[in-house]
Amino acid sequence: MLSNPLTYEPISPKLVGRSRWLQVGKHAGIHGMNAMLEDYGIEPNHEQAKQILEKVKILGDQGKQVTDVELITMASEVMKEHGIKRIVQLTGFSVSTGIGTMPYAFVKLNIDGKEFSATDHGVGPVDASLNAIKKITEKISEVRIKEYHLASISGGSNALCEVTIKVEDAQGNTSSAKSVGEDIVTTSVQAVIDGLNRIMLKKLLKQKKVGT
Repeated sequence: MLSNPLTYEPISPKLVGRSRWLQVGKHAGIHGMNAMLEDYGIEPNHEQAKQILEKVKILGDQGKQVTDVELITMASEVMKEHGIKRIVQLTGFSVSTGIGTMPYAFVKLNIDGKEFSATDHGVGPVDASLNAIKKITEKISEVRIKEYHLASISGGSNALCEVTIKVEDAQGNTSSAKSVGEDIVTTSVQAVIDGLNRIMLKKLLKQKKVGT
């Protein structure tokens, strides 16, 4: 994929306004995995990379999707970099909606060890949830949700949905995240949380790299 993108891409993602998306799973290769880790400033040696890839494949064989944060956690375990952590954690979440009532959401986040909560309304439960998250992140971490895309990837009443988001910090740095699930609201919230972790981890790892 990295050496010859045309093998898997009939057209360049840039031609349709998208970017190349690398993901690791049961069929992951060591070069693609290393490329993802390098994006965060993590450079394992060959033996460490083999151990990380083995952990990735174990999760992949269980049918689980390996997120960027999980990959970084695996790398930290193998490389003994215990300072790498999940900065943003969802610790509370509820929504209320119905006919004749305005949808609202309650969200509680733990950001770097501190608890923050917010409630907000919206045109629907997803909008209300994202508005509540934005209330916290724009004020505390100066990160905002720049783009949100929703797509259905299967049919039926229990169809899977795919949510892709892009977040941006005060310096104009952006990061994307993707989540797949049956519930649109929960999947949307998870995608945003993963996006927040990705951009904040990038910032943290850059700071660690500059300080070394």
